Amino acid sequence: AAASGNAPPAGAAKTPKAFCTDYVSVFGCRQGAACPYPHLEKKDIDCPHKAKAGGCKTAAGKCKWKH
Repeated sequence: AAASGNAPPAGAAKTPKAFCTDYVSVFGCRQGAACPYPHLEKKDIDCPHKAKAGGCKTAAGKCKWKH
C-alpha cells in the first residue's frame, strides 16, 4: 500500500510534527479531519525563513507566516 502524505512508511519510527505540513502546502491535506496532525494557518506558524541566514526576505508586514 502506498503511504499517504503525512503517514510514515509501515514499520518506520514516527517523528512527531507540530503541524500538518501538507495542509499549508498549495495542494492541501488529503486526509482532512482524519489527519493526525493539527491544521494550522500560516499566520499561526513561525516563518521558516526567519531563522535562515539573511532572514525572511519578504517585505515587513507582507509575509504570510508569523513573525
